[in-house]
Order: sequence, then C-alpha cells, then structure tokens
Amino acid sequence: MRNLLALLILALAMWGGTRHATAAVLPVIELRAGQDGPDVAPFIRFAKLPGGSELPELVPLLDGPLERIEGSTIHFGTPGTKTVVLLRLRNVGTEQGSWILTTGRGSLRQFRMFEAGRNRLDMLVDGTDAQNARQNLGAYQAFSTELVLDPAQEKLILIEFLSENSTYMPLRVETYGSFFKDRRANISMVSGVVVGALTLLLLNFLFFSITGFKEFLWLAVAELF
Repeated sequence: MRNLLALLILALAMWGGTRHATAAVLPVIELRAGQDGPDVAPFIRFAKLPGGSELPELVPLLDGPLERIEGSTIHFGTPGTKTVVLLRLRNVGTEQGSWILTTGRGSLRQFRMFEAGRNRLDMLVDGTDAQNARQNLGAYQAFSTELVLDPAQEKLILIEFLSENSTYMPLRVETYGSFFKDRRANISMVSGVVVGALTLLLLNFLFFSITGFKEFLWLAVAELF
C-alpha cells in the first residue's frame, strides 16, 4: 500500500512538473470563439536538432534551450536542419471555439504535427505518409489541422519539420471563415495567372500566323513552358 501511494505521489509530481515547465517556458496564444488568433510569431518557441536526431521526449525538450522568433516574419534560420516548433493555445472565451492552425506551406522534405499531453504525443498530421499528406493538402492547401477548444481548455502543439530550401513558415490560427476566404483568394489568383498565360499563348500564336515573325512563335513556346 505504501509503495502504491509513493508511486501515485511521484506520478502526480511528474505531471505537475511537466505542466509547470510548460507554463514557465511557453507563452499562451489566447483565443476567443469567432475571432482569429493574434500574430503567432511572438508566441513561438523552437529548437534545432543536430544531424538526424530523433524527436526527444517532451519534458527534456521543454527543459532544454528554446529559441524565439526574431522579428515578425516566421523564419527558423538556415535550412537543412530538423526543427521542432512549440505552440501553446488556450480558449479564454466563454464559448467553445473552432479554429484552423495552418503552416501556410505544403512543400517540406519532412513534416509531422502532434498534440502534446502528459509527456505523450498524439499525431495530428503526418507529412511523411504519402496518403495522409495528400488528404491534408487536398483539404487545406497547406499542412493544417482543426483546433476545437472548450472554455479554458488548453492545447500544446508540437511541429517537427525538415526543409532543404527554406524554413519560412507563416503559421496562423484562423477561424473557418477567414481561412477559407484566404483559400478562395489563392485559388482566384492562381486561376487568374493560368488564364492570363493561356491568353498570351493564344495571342502569340495568332500574331505569328498573321505576321509570320518567328519571335511570336518563340514567345508562345516560352509561355507554354
């Protein structure tokens, strides 16, 4: 009985210590139902993992040195190194709220997103799995996940990624309305570029057929590519 009681006290102490470490290290992104989240950059804490290191346990990660984003642009330094990003979010309103946490990027060599709790990690998005990545990118156009928080509920999000070209990642927390408004704007922009390119292609072929100048043919070929 005494041994059982000691184990229980130890478990509670470890859980309390984890919560204390999280509270001490990570600032909170305060969310309210129906409102977009604030600028995420000041709330981000991250760490670089040397070489091909595996993701460490949560408590050692929180106890280790964590870096901040310098400036308003969310950029994690030189590419080619695995990066771990931590975000702490809480619903400070009086109603349940739903948001979408989006990376703004879908082109990464490696990407995984977890919800952290009690020193365990629950996978939210697995960009290393081709089918899971296709489904996520097809739904959101970038690696993203839905966040549903009750009043006073808190979540700790951990992102692990590796990029060979750029570590720029415009993380945002948005309501569904704002997120899909941005998505429609992106689709409209891409559609406009495609329609404009096709129009120039047809015009160049038309001018070539009328004038016979090869310059228009080469312009049309360039537009095609």
